Order: sequence, then structure tokens, then C-alpha cells
Amino acid sequence: MRLGAPELAFPTVVRPELRLRFDAVANSLDGRVLLICAPAGSGKTVALSEWAEHLADTRPATRVCWLTLAETTARAEDLRAALRTAFGLAPVGSGHPVNGLLDPAELPVEPTVLIVDDAHLVTDPLALAGLEQLLNDLPSTMTVVVSGRFEPPLRWHGLDLSGRLQRVSQHELALSAEQVRDLCAQHDCLLDNGEVETVLRLTHGWAALVRIAAIYLAAQRDRAAGLAVLGRPVRAVSDFLVGELMTALDPQTREFLARTAIPDSFTEDLADQLTGRSARDALGELERINFPVAHESDGEELWFRYHPMLRAYLRAEARGLGGDTMADLHLRTAQWYVAHGRSGKALPHLLELSDRLQLSAFLREQALGLILDGGGGQLFGALDRALPDLASDAYVRLLRIVDALVRDDLSAATTYLELLPGDITEADSFVPRVWLQVLSAAVSVDAALASGLPVGAIATSETLAVTGNPDIDCYAAVQLSLLMVVRGDIAGGERHLRRGLALAAHTRHSRLAVRSMIRLAVAAGAEGGVASMRERATRALDIANDYGLADTPDLAQVVAMTGLAAYLQGDEPARRHFADDLVERIRSGELAPGGHSHVVALLIAFDDADNRHAAAQSLRHSMSVLLERSDPVLSRGLLAPVVWALLRIPDPRPTEQLVEHAHKVLGDDPSVLLCQAALAAAAHKPRSVRALLDPLTEIDTYPVAVTTICLLHAQAHAALGNSLKAYESVDNALRVAAPDHLVRPFLDVPDALDLLDNYAGRFAHHNGFADRVRHHPAARRTTAAPALTETELTVLKQLPSGRTAQQIADDLGVSVNTVKTHLRGIYTKLDTNSRMAALEQARRHGLL
Repeated sequence: MRLGAPELAFPTVVRPELRLRFDAVANSLDGRVLLICAPAGSGKTVALSEWAEHLADTRPATRVCWLTLAETTARAEDLRAALRTAFGLAPVGSGHPVNGLLDPAELPVEPTVLIVDDAHLVTDPLALAGLEQLLNDLPSTMTVVVSGRFEPPLRWHGLDLSGRLQRVSQHELALSAEQVRDLCAQHDCLLDNGEVETVLRLTHGWAALVRIAAIYLAAQRDRAAGLAVLGRPVRAVSDFLVGELMTALDPQTREFLARTAIPDSFTEDLADQLTGRSARDALGELERINFPVAHESDGEELWFRYHPMLRAYLRAEARGLGGDTMADLHLRTAQWYVAHGRSGKALPHLLELSDRLQLSAFLREQALGLILDGGGGQLFGALDRALPDLASDAYVRLLRIVDALVRDDLSAATTYLELLPGDITEADSFVPRVWLQVLSAAVSVDAALASGLPVGAIATSETLAVTGNPDIDCYAAVQLSLLMVVRGDIAGGERHLRRGLALAAHTRHSRLAVRSMIRLAVAAGAEGGVASMRERATRALDIANDYGLADTPDLAQVVAMTGLAAYLQGDEPARRHFADDLVERIRSGELAPGGHSHVVALLIAFDDADNRHAAAQSLRHSMSVLLERSDPVLSRGLLAPVVWALLRIPDPRPTEQLVEHAHKVLGDDPSVLLCQAALAAAAHKPRSVRALLDPLTEIDTYPVAVTTICLLHAQAHAALGNSLKAYESVDNALRVAAPDHLVRPFLDVPDALDLLDNYAGRFAHHNGFADRVRHHPAARRTTAAPALTETELTVLKQLPSGRTAQQIADDLGVSVNTVKTHLRGIYTKLDTNSRMAALEQARRHGLL
């Protein structure tokens, strides 16, 4: 047993955070105990030594006593004698009765800090009992620090319950990045930020290992190579681990450590599989001796992990068990991971096996599922490093395409598709040909959808064989269902989707479950079922949130469909919420013009735009691109809502340009005729409206379109003086709109709200829905744009140039008084009194 602080071989690294922690204990003045437990070389003694020097400088009245124990002398009588010497007490005579280590009355009353270092060496029962009594009887002016590799077997819970015990663990002793840099600099090893992070990752801030790494790296000319070698680990690290950790362990425990070091982390159950016996006792013993095993919970199980350098050493010991044993351990680890749904962690262990059969079986049964769950990068990274020749296999090539599509890397997916052989089923592969056929068809549809190409033009059969692989069958069902919807078989597409959703739930592929619900929502939207579309899209959104898939590329489509449904149903709070979300995605570059989600974003945010004229141009352009790129069945449902939005600005040209473009792309499609009727209604041409709507009288399957047609008929009949037919048409519109809560058509079609007001109370059981529409916030706030004359519009368009009234008069060839007269008219109609205010109001009304 040694009295006094030890002499350190190296300068200390100042640890202000530990100083504060230790000071807080010493300042408590309630007889506190500080228990520091960490493996050898963690920096316990160094930190306490630095603190003792700090106390001597800052609190000279505090007495610091230091005892370092030795295994052979940590007996009660030795500990008693050392304490009496440290406290300046006379030795106890041989005939004097002794109870415990010290009489409480003999303990110092002045501020005192007692440091007992290497306290884990206390094993003598009388010494342990005396130490426990001493800690319980401390005066308020005394603080005891008990430091060791593990806790001496005392009843610590009493001190814990009284609030007098503070603990410091290895985690708190770990060096920070800056402290690692300072320690390495002591050995002339100057590290940049990246090198510091590497050393910190390898050592986890374990002070002794950092110092060993610094000494090793300082002698290396090639710093990068030296850092790489450190992870093996180097001989100096192995010697330290053996000398300080391993030699005290029995052979059975060492074999347990070697076997459980095969995976990077393990559960108690996995340890049972690797060792062939119950791991609970071994883990309990490791915890008792404070062996450096970290553990954390994933919410379901407790996972154990060795320090990286320790694990590297243990894996080297495991190789001494023999090649067959190592192969068996890797196989057991892989099988356990697969059985517990962690396929990605199984692959590195299968790659360690010389037998390719296990790897082939894994790729057949697990690879696609791993990719669909977002693990493709991990899969192909490992395969490319270990087995680059496998890249030419047809199945692996198809898997790369799926991975690219999951990552939304359209360029890579297109490139891989172009490199596929003409007949994929004739290519070499370790999977059945039918798998290649089905998966090839599915990726073709998925790629076409991702790129915006017409899915309906793909020459793929809607009836594909069942492969028996649930991942392939699920993926194929989800992709081919959309093909059926596009080709008009919506019911068949829904059947495929429901099968895909069931398989996704069975295989626990959350991404495919989300995609299945999205496709079901698309199918509902294709039929015009807005309520069903919103319900399914909301469910897809819930699944995505439940499984942490907020960053999936599909989520924007879910948000767009939910937002569109809210827009059509007049749900203003939801519309604003989803509009803000989508507009932010546009700003971030996630959504590009011509995509469904981009068009929806501009549509549902249109009324919030500060400059409606600019918003109208952006919306027209995006919808035009969508018409060119997308299948009509997926795009024409947006055409009429977009046209009605564009008609809310006085300038009819953007609307006319869009309708003309839609006619070129879609021909005399009902959606185009409906938009032409909308233009006629806005131009107050009721007879033209009726003529354009006559071919559409048989449409009865698209509620939004049917509601709009009925309201246009009602407006035309009212304008022509036929009030009875106008009432009947409004009543029909309410009958069609009520089940899906469609409000937007009543807000869009001119004079529809006036007709509801005229016939209020006459709609039987639809009166409630009619009143909801009449009192909708958008109905109350909608006002007509000021009716400026053509000359006033001409003058208005000159104002942004900043030209004077005289300059404008010169350009127009009129007198300056004429220009001033028009300006007064503009200010009056816009309810403003200045040029700047007039410009702001004109932009808000879409006049500019």
C-alpha cells in the first residue's frame, strides 16, 4: 500500500469537465462518496492526480490524502494502518481492541479529501466491512473517492438512496476530440481533424489506447497506412489488452469473448447460439468486473458491443479456434440475423465463407427484400468488394435497377436497363428463369413511372406467373397494378394492389406497403373517387410516418394526393398545410415542373400567391409538360381544376394556351371539352357551353367532372332564363358532390354560389351540404377583379416601367391629361391613391 499521489510519466491533459464534476462532490459538505469505475488505462488516476494538484492550488485548506492499494496488502490491518498514517493518527497498540478501520470520532473535522485508488483490489472481508463502515460514518467535511477497475463488493445502495453517492464511468472519462489532439501532440504526433476523428473512432477516447496510438503514429512516415494498421490492432495495443484485461480471465471466459466478437454486436440470444451455452452468467461476470462491454437497447432487445480495438484483438484470438470453427461461427451469426429480420447484417458473415451455396441462397431469398428496405448500398458495396465477378449475373443486374429506383437515381436505373440483354430469361443466373421474367417486367413499369414515360405503352403482359418468392411477387403486383389502371382495368389493378399490400404486410416491407397504398389512391383518383383517394393517401402517409419513411421519394406523391383531395373538398386548413409542404419541396428542388406533385403544389397554393399572374404562368407550363409526359388516365383529372384556377385571373391567355395545348395532346377528350366549356362560361356564352357539354351527358363515373358539368349546365340554363332546368342541374350537382364532399366545383363555376343562394332550402337532404358550400370561407372572400377598360389596362401595364405620365402619353400618342384621367380611373377602381399601391393591387388581382 502506497501513500501519496503517484508520479506520472507523462504530462496530464487538463480535464476541466472532470474538475467541475469532482469539485461539486467535494463542495457538497454532506460526506459524499465519489465512485469511479473504469478499465485500466481509462485515465482515472491521471484525472484524480490533476484534480489533487488543482485542490492544492485553489483550496489550500483542504487536506488531500491518497492511498494506492496493492493486491497483496489490501488487508484490514494494512488499510487501517495506512489510514491512520494518512490522517496523522497514532498507531493502534497491539492490545487495543479494534472495530472497523477507524473510530468515527477520530475522523478529521477539517475539509478533507481521501482518494482510495485501485480499490478493486480490496477482497479481504474485514477490509471490505471496514471500508463500508467508514463510508457510512463520514463527517460532513470529508469526501472519499473510491477508484478502481470495478466496484468493490460493498452495499452501495444505502449511499445511493441517501443521495450521497456519485458515480463516474468509463464513458465520462473518455477523451474528447480536442483532448485526443492535445495528448497526441505530447508525442509530436500532430493530427488534422480527419485523423483525430479516426483515432477517436478506433479508441473511443480510451486514454491509454490514445497514447499508444500517438506513439505508434509518430513513428510512421505514412500516416494513412498507420491509421489503417491501428485497427488490427498493433502489437503495443495487443500487449496492453492482454496485460491489463485478458490475463486475469479464465479460459472459458476468454473463449466466450472470442466467439461473441464475431458479430459487431450481439444479444444474449445470439451469444447463446455462438457459444452453445447460456450467456447470462458470462455477461453477468463481465459486468461485475467492469469489463469494457457497452450495451444499448433498440427498444426490443439489449445489444452488447466490444470496444473496436478490443474486438479486433478478440477476433484474432477467435482465429486460433480453427478455420472450421470460424466458418461455423460466421454461418451461425448470419443465420441468426436472417431469422431475426436483419438480413443486411448477415451478408458480411456469408462473404467470409468459402462455400458459395449459402451466399447464393441468401441472395435468392433475401436480396430483393433488403433492397426494398433501403439496404441496397450496403448489399452492393459488400458484393463489389468481395465478389466483383457476380456483377454480370442477370438477377444481380435486375436487383441493381431496383436499388437505383428505390434510391430515386433515375439516371443509373436507365443505364442499367439499357445494358440488359434482349431476352433476359436466356442470360446466365443462379435463379429460375421465371424470376427474371417477372422481375424484368416489374422494373420496366417502375422505371417508366419514375421517368414520367407513358406506362401504357410498355409491352408487358398484365398476367405474370407467380414465382413463389414473396418479395418478387409483392414488387411485381404493386408495379403491374398501375399498368392495369392505365390500360383501363381499374378493378383488376385494385385486385393486384390488394394482393401486393397483403404480401408487403407479410414480408414487412414498409416501403412497398406505402407504395401499395399510393397506387390504391391513384386507382381511386383515376375513377374520380376523391374521398377514397384521400383516405388511402392518408393511410399511406400514416404507414410512412410509423416506419420512419419521411424521406422516401414516394412521400411527395402521398402529400400531393392528400393535398389535392383537401383542395377539392374545400378543407382549407389541410389545403394550406399540404400546400406549404409541397411548396417547400419545390424550393428544395425535390419537385420539378411537369410532375404530378409539382402541378398539384402550384394548384393548391395558387390562391396564396402574391403574384397570381406569375403563378398562373408557372402552373400553365407545368401542366403542359405533364400532359406531354404522362398517361392521359393519370393527368387529365388535373386539367379542369388547373383551368379553373387560371380563370381566376383576368387575363384569359394562359388558360386559352393550356386548353389549346391539351387539345393537341388529348384531342376531343371529355376533359378537353369540359375545359372548353369552362372558357365559354367565363366568356358568358351560355349557348356555346351547352353545345360543348352535349357530348358529355353520358359521363357518370367521375364525380368532380360530373359535378362540374351539372353546374355549367345550371349556369347556362339560368343565363338563358330556364330556371327550372337550372334548379334541376344544381340539385343533380349536389347529389353527385355530397358523397365525396366536393366543394371546389361550386367555388370554381361562375354564378354557382348565386344559384345555391337562390334555391337555398330546396335541396331536401342535401340542404346541409349546400349550406356548407354557401358559407365556405373561400365563398365569402372571393371578389371579382376590378373591371378596367382596355385603355386603362394599357396604361396600367406601362406603370411598372417607372415612366412618367408624359412619357406614357408620348408612347401612346395621347395627351398627358388623357393619361392622368385613366390613372385616376385605375386608382379609383383599385381603391388606391398611389402608383406603388396600384401596382401591388394589380398584381394581387392578376392584372399584371
